[in-house]
Amino acid sequence: MLSGVVGDVKGVVVLDNEGKRIISKYYNSPKCLENNTSQKVFERQLFLKSNKQGGSSKINQYENDIMTIDNYTAIFRCYVDMTIYILGDRDDNEMVLAMVLDTVHDCFDTVFKRNIERKSLINNMTAVILVIDELIDQGIVMAADSQIILKRINIKGTGHPSGAGNEGSESSSTTQSSSSSSGGGMFASVFASAKSSLAKSLAF
Repeated sequence: MLSGVVGDVKGVVVLDNEGKRIISKYYNSPKCLENNTSQKVFERQLFLKSNKQGGSSKINQYENDIMTIDNYTAIFRCYVDMTIYILGDRDDNEMVLAMVLDTVHDCFDTVFKRNIERKSLINNMTAVILVIDELIDQGIVMAADSQIILKRINIKGTGHPSGAGNEGSESSSTTQSSSSSSGGGMFASVFASAKSSLAKSLAF
């Protein structure tokens, strides 16, 4: 359990290889990131800088990299056709941010059967939201053990939560704070939260 180690994770962002949002969640955002338009401008900058940095450094796929953008530290990992970013303040512990990203990777690796790519996430958006919401609550890291998270949301490597179907929608979720259940990990509660987050994204 890493509760409180990272006091204020600013966001989790997943972009495809064209810089388009797959999903993004922001926590306790400053005014400059309070609306969807400003968030997408920021995400474009995030994509361009990471793409340039990745191309110049020739980092290996599936390895964490780090950069600073505006007032944020971004730990990111590139995949075949998408990139996952974990955002924190400039003075946040980089090692812990990297651990958060590693946990996201491990969860997705199980959920999507070692096939982490854009299509997999879009077709299983409910599972994606559940993983993020169990990992981070109100910007606080609640757990860094992928097995604990997967057990809480009742995912057994089937590609989606037990008892839930695929969403099959290229939509994204953007929230100011996570509303997951961090105590008992009751599936009904977190599934309802994920459905609510997904529904909000359809208006974007």
